[in-house]
Amino acid sequence: MTTDRKERKFSRVRQLIREWERIGKKIRGDIIRGMPDREWQDAAICALLIYTTAMRPGREGNATGGVETYGATTLNKSHIHFPNNASVRLRFLGKKAVEQD
Repeated sequence: MTTDRKERKFSRVRQLIREWERIGKKIRGDIIRGMPDREWQDAAICALLIYTTAMRPGREGNATGGVETYGATTLNKSHIHFPNNASVRLRFLGKKAVEQD
């Protein structure tokens, strides 16, 4: 990675850090107020998941070495576990088929 490219990347990171709290408040406010339809609601929940866990978004058809991998937008019911009434556990293969737990 060139020095110029690194500087641009870290400039974006610094900007994100400055906006971090505002972004979180916006996402939580959108969820509390409700979304106009199911698609928007799902997008807000994925945004909150990414915001709170730093999880990668993921994409459809993402496979590593023939193994399906997942992110916040591609999780399914089998990845979500409720060990008790107070917590949620996510288990799935993430980027490069690394187990996420």
